[in-house]
Amino acid sequence: MSTADAEVGAPSHVSQAAFDSWLRNLSDTTPLSVAALAECDAPLMWAANSADGSFVQLAKELGEAGIEQSSIAELLERWLSTSNERTPASGYALECLAWAHALPELAKWLATAPWSQLCDELTTIARQAARSQLLEPLPYQLLAAELPLTLGYLLPDLPGVEALSNAASEAVSRSLCEFHDGEGLPKSAHLGEYRLLLASWTRCALIAAGESRRVFAADAETQYEWAVTQTLRLTRADGGQVFSPPGEYDASLFRAILRLVGDAKDIAAARALLPKPKSLPAAAKPSKLRTPAIYSEWSDLAVMRTDWKRDAPQLAVGFHGGRVRSELSSRREILWSGDTTPEIEINGKKVSKIDEWEEVCWFSDADVDYLELEADLPRGWRIQRQWLLSRKDRILLHADALLGGGADEIGYTLRLPLNEDLRFRPGEETREAHVSGRRPLAAVMPLALPEWRVEASHGEFQNTEAGLTYRFHEKQAKALYAPLVWDLHPTRHVKELTWRRLTVAEQLAIQPRDVAVGYRVQVGKTQWLIYRSLAEVGNRTVLGQNTTSEFICGRFSRRGQVTPLIDIE
Repeated sequence: MSTADAEVGAPSHVSQAAFDSWLRNLSDTTPLSVAALAECDAPLMWAANSADGSFVQLAKELGEAGIEQSSIAELLERWLSTSNERTPASGYALECLAWAHALPELAKWLATAPWSQLCDELTTIARQAARSQLLEPLPYQLLAAELPLTLGYLLPDLPGVEALSNAASEAVSRSLCEFHDGEGLPKSAHLGEYRLLLASWTRCALIAAGESRRVFAADAETQYEWAVTQTLRLTRADGGQVFSPPGEYDASLFRAILRLVGDAKDIAAARALLPKPKSLPAAAKPSKLRTPAIYSEWSDLAVMRTDWKRDAPQLAVGFHGGRVRSELSSRREILWSGDTTPEIEINGKKVSKIDEWEEVCWFSDADVDYLELEADLPRGWRIQRQWLLSRKDRILLHADALLGGGADEIGYTLRLPLNEDLRFRPGEETREAHVSGRRPLAAVMPLALPEWRVEASHGEFQNTEAGLTYRFHEKQAKALYAPLVWDLHPTRHVKELTWRRLTVAEQLAIQPRDVAVGYRVQVGKTQWLIYRSLAEVGNRTVLGQNTTSEFICGRFSRRGQVTPLIDIE
C-alpha cells in the first residue's frame, strides 16, 4: 500500500493514547484557518448562491456556535451513512470541503473513531476523484484539487495526506489550464458554476500563500491571473456574474483575488465597476485601462461594454448547443437575460433544431463592438445574428437575417425575456417603446415594421407573458431582416425619435426588401444609417450613399455625411 493509500488513524509507531492526545490538541496546533488567510468569515460560502442548498445548510450547522456534541455526532453519522451512495456532484463536493474545514475543531468534540472515519472517507473521496476521468469541471476541482490540498494544509502531520497534497497541486493546475481558453475565459456552458470555480481556485491560492509554497504551475498561474481580468469583464454593475440572478456579489472574494494577483489595471477596473469600491485594494492609477470587451471562439462567449463605469451598457452573449443566450444591462439594471434563440417557420413548419452557431465576424475598436454569428437551417436556409454596441452613441443593434433559401413563406419570432421588474411603455400612435426601471433605461425601435400604427404591418412588437416579442412574416421571400435598435443613452432616448425604411437602388432599379434594406434612425438630433445586403453584394445606392458593402452602420454628421461605425465588405 502506498503512502497516499494509507488509512488515517494512529500511526504504527505511535500509541493510540498519544494519537488521541494529538487529536484533542489539534485545533490549537493547526495553521491559520483558510478563513483567516482570506481575512473573511466564511470563504467556503463564496458564490454560495450558486451552490446546492444541502451544502449551505451543512455549512451553517457546522459553523453554528454552541452546537451540542451529540448533534455534531448525529450530523456526521447521517452524512457518512449516505456518502457512498451519492454521486460526486458539486453540492456533495462542497459538503466534503465543509467537513474538511471543520476537522481541526471537530477534534475537540468527536471521539477518535468517528473523527478517523471522517478522515478516511474524505481521503478516499479525494483519491477516487484524482483517478476519475468522468467528473465535470467543478466537482473535479473541488474533490481532486482543493479537498486534498485543504487536508494537507490543515493536517500536515497526518499519515498519507502529504502525498495527496502534492498530487493536488497537479490537479489544480490541470483544472485551471483545461477549463480556460488560454486567456482565462471559461466555456459559456460552464458559467453557471464559474464563480464557484473561481472561489475554489482562490482558496487554493490562499493555502499556497499560507504555506509559502508554489501550488500553481507557471502556465496555470497565468490562467488564474487572466481569469481575474475576465471575471471583471463577466461582471455586472451589481457585482453579480452575467446570466446569474441579480445581487450575487461577494466583496470578500474580489478583495482576495485582487490582493493575490490583481494588477493596477484590474484594481482600477474593479473600483470603477463594483459596488463598495472603497473596500477593494488600492493601487496606483494606470494611464490606460484594458478594454472591457472580450470574445473567445473556444468559449462561445462574448462581452460588449462601452466602458468600465457602473452605469455603462453591457451585452453578454453565450452560444452553444444551437441556442443563444444574451443579457443586456444598463444604468445598473438588467433589461433582459436568458435564451434569445429565435423561432423560425418555413412554409408553415416550425424549425425544430438550429445547428451550432459559428462566428462570422468579431470586431472591437475604440468606437464599436460587433459580433456576427451564423447557423444552418433546413431547406438551404441559414440565419445570421448581429450585435453592434456603439461606445460613444450608446446604441445597440440586435438583428437577425434569414438568408439563402428559396422563395418561401418565412415566419420569424424573437422573444427577449424582459426583466419583470421593468416597465414597458409602447407608443400610442407609433410602434416604438420605452423601457424604464428605477429610472428611464432605453427606447427600442423595431425597424422592420412601419413606425406609425395606422400603416398596415406584416408583424407586431409587444410585451407579452412570454417576453418582449418581435414577430413578423414574409410571403414568397428569399430573405428576411429583423433589426431592433436600442437607444441606451441616459438622456437622449427620452427625446423624439423616428425611423424610415429607405429605398435601395441598383442600376436605377429599386430593390425588393429580400435583396437589400436600408434604414434611417433618428433620436433627437442624432441620426444613423443602417444598410444590409441580403443577396449577393452589388453596387447599390441608399440615401445618396453608394456602396458595395454587405453591411454598414454609420452616424450622420451635421453636414449630412455618413461616418461608418462599421463597414463590412
